[in-house]
Amino acid sequence: MKKALAISLISGLSLTCGAQNSPLNVNSQTTQSAISITSTVGQGAALRLQRYNNSSDSYVFETGAYGDLRLHVNGNTNPPLIAFKTDGKIGVGTGSPRSALEVIGNQGLDWLESGNKGSGLVTIGSIGGNGSLFINTPTHNSYYSSGLGIDGSYDNTNRISQVNIKAFGVKYLSWSSVLAFHVSNGTNTLEAMRINNQGNVGIGTNDPKGFKLAVDGKVWATEVQVALTNPGPDYVFEPQYNLRPLDDLKAYIEQEKHLPEIPSAKEMEADGINVADMNMLLLKKVEELTLYLIALKEENDTIKAELERQNKVISAAQK
Repeated sequence: MKKALAISLISGLSLTCGAQNSPLNVNSQTTQSAISITSTVGQGAALRLQRYNNSSDSYVFETGAYGDLRLHVNGNTNPPLIAFKTDGKIGVGTGSPRSALEVIGNQGLDWLESGNKGSGLVTIGSIGGNGSLFINTPTHNSYYSSGLGIDGSYDNTNRISQVNIKAFGVKYLSWSSVLAFHVSNGTNTLEAMRINNQGNVGIGTNDPKGFKLAVDGKVWATEVQVALTNPGPDYVFEPQYNLRPLDDLKAYIEQEKHLPEIPSAKEMEADGINVADMNMLLLKKVEELTLYLIALKEENDTIKAELERQNKVISAAQK
């Protein structure tokens, strides 16, 4: 009788309770485990929690076959709902977490475009020393390889009442190695800024054209400091500077329809202008203009002095 009871306890324990009080109380007064469940079969020891007479509503803690502790739901063993690895890593939706916490779900991140959903993956913890937070999609047919969306909606108490992904989105475009930032007005989403794999930033444009910063739109600033790549044009005032004669300047303007060294209107419309270089060129032209004015004043002073001399001679002759 005792042997049969022992076999019955080892093979399984079934308890039924119709009240809220637990039918079984285990209290260990030592450092030993209150309950120890072991198994010699490949699948490992397991503890099943199941709703009464409903096999599709069950939770199973299992260990052994995979070298970890896994929580299965409704008989779905691969992947497990949660896996606790012996090295301390935790996987949600995966049995092979690559960092301290890795989450894989088939809900994915709704990338702001209607109907464009993929399988999402969130990794928290260092992977090979390359960072502490990784977000990507494990499916290779997704247009975006990873992304993050944030939206704060406020109720009448000015507290964040919900978080979803309609107001702000960050996407990594795997096909072009671009990090893109999106914003939404609640109806449509627009790309506001992107950073390409050369470190160039585009705001309002997806083509920085090789510049470190490209902006398609107006820029408001209280101060802009521009470093010079070419020397300032003070050399214009050096004695050896060869100032173009006015007759030559007139001929050049009549033929080219713009000042020497200054790009034509078509060139500026097509290529834009370099602010620092253009400012130095304009300053150079102002300095050259100053030299022309000084030369003209000297010439006028000479003519004026000659006229005064001649008037004196004429006045003396008339007396």
